[in-house]
Amino acid sequence: MSESGLTRRHRPNYTKELEEDKNRLPIPSHRHSAPSAPWPWIDIHDKIDAEQLESEKPPVPELCDHSNCGDIGGCWRGYPQSRFPNWTPSQIERSKISDAISNYNKQALCKIYHVDVNDHGFFTSAGLVEAEDNRESDTWNIMIRRERPKNLRVRALFVENMSGPVLQMLGAKYNIEPFFFSSSLNWIPSRYQENPQAGKGDHITITLTFLKSMDAMYDSKGSQSSTSINTIASTEDRLTLKGSTIISYHPTLEHPTTSANYLRDRIRYAGQSVYWQSIFQKSQDPTFVLLTFVWHALYAWDEALEHLYNHICWLETKVITTSDMVLTQELHVIRAHHLHYSSLLEDFQKTVNFIKNTHYPGMDSLPKEERKASLALLARECGNLLSEIDRLEKGRRMQDKRLKNVMNLAVFGMNIQEIAPQTLGTLSHYFEVAIPLTIVTIWVVVAFQSKYIYPGETSLFRRFGWPVELCLNLLRTGFGRKENEEIPLSTAKRLRE
Repeated sequence: MSESGLTRRHRPNYTKELEEDKNRLPIPSHRHSAPSAPWPWIDIHDKIDAEQLESEKPPVPELCDHSNCGDIGGCWRGYPQSRFPNWTPSQIERSKISDAISNYNKQALCKIYHVDVNDHGFFTSAGLVEAEDNRESDTWNIMIRRERPKNLRVRALFVENMSGPVLQMLGAKYNIEPFFFSSSLNWIPSRYQENPQAGKGDHITITLTFLKSMDAMYDSKGSQSSTSINTIASTEDRLTLKGSTIISYHPTLEHPTTSANYLRDRIRYAGQSVYWQSIFQKSQDPTFVLLTFVWHALYAWDEALEHLYNHICWLETKVITTSDMVLTQELHVIRAHHLHYSSLLEDFQKTVNFIKNTHYPGMDSLPKEERKASLALLARECGNLLSEIDRLEKGRRMQDKRLKNVMNLAVFGMNIQEIAPQTLGTLSHYFEVAIPLTIVTIWVVVAFQSKYIYPGETSLFRRFGWPVELCLNLLRTGFGRKENEEIPLSTAKRLRE
């Protein structure tokens, strides 16, 4: 049957209310996570923009060198469509980029924290850019005319309270694929490489969703531990001539997330590690700086699962001593979250493997021995991360088994006065429910297993009548034995002879 002959019924929009709550994490649409998907934010039944189809403009516009665009208002104003014409207004709206550009919090000052890493691997603070609203021209001129140190290897930008104009400026300045922003805004785990140039560099993007403890709600006894989902969205422009740039975007939500200034300080502190300093001094690959971001996510995972384990142990002690339905419901909620954590850890593993296997083209201009040593170093450090992620997954599985045991205790805990004095049930109530339920269970189980008793063609209706046939068989057997017992002894003797 052709598609035109079908009547399409629109499915209910179950997620409409969830999407309206901006503080609730959206369900990730993985099909819209990377540029390799040829139809960004166009689903199967969405209409194709007819005007864009007929456009005679080049699909890939020429890059702007930003030499004089600051004087004419800035080439950033048309981003993302100015750099990526295939992103039509409807796609930009579906991806939430349009909302981020137009409906940002104008009362919150957008701040861009800078950290520089020089050729010797030393980390230094490169100041702060405050992007005030209605002063976009000043912010843009700072971005395009601020000189970078000659010995710069990596510059990391940590963006807090990202405004609409700053999103467009960063996208136009560094020619960032809109997928970076759409994946960040929609919490879609993603990883991809673009524009690799041998001997020069490339562009990689990583959006990593991870677990983090909410310290304000955590009790040392584990009784009020809580976790939240966080994300690190980093795009790295790995270039050898002007130095690489890492942009770390931090979402603005009411529940606790990793703030830009905190991660800035944490990355700077990693630069003081003796172990990591030796790595930065041995290799010029800027990817090692990116690995410190990944280690932050691993720390958060480890702490969160540790606190969650303490909470599960606390719940276990409570379930043993009481039969509270609230505890049972909480166990089911934690179990559901555990299933989600498994997929997040799998994405985490994929991200580290992506970093490990994505060769940095800028290293091709270096001597062969230096490239070989750097690759071996990268493989070792990614191996360390993968080993830690494997440990986290094993710990999660162990917690899941512990949860099953606790849930079994909760299910089989009887709410009767003889065991739990605060309950209203009695032993008679328990037997009134348990005995009929046991009888029905035995009846159903034997009926379905009776294929080993009845011939294979026996109907299901007759199988369910097995108690009646069993009674009849017992009666027949009883009558037969009685008749044999009534035969006189002398007669029995003659029969044997």
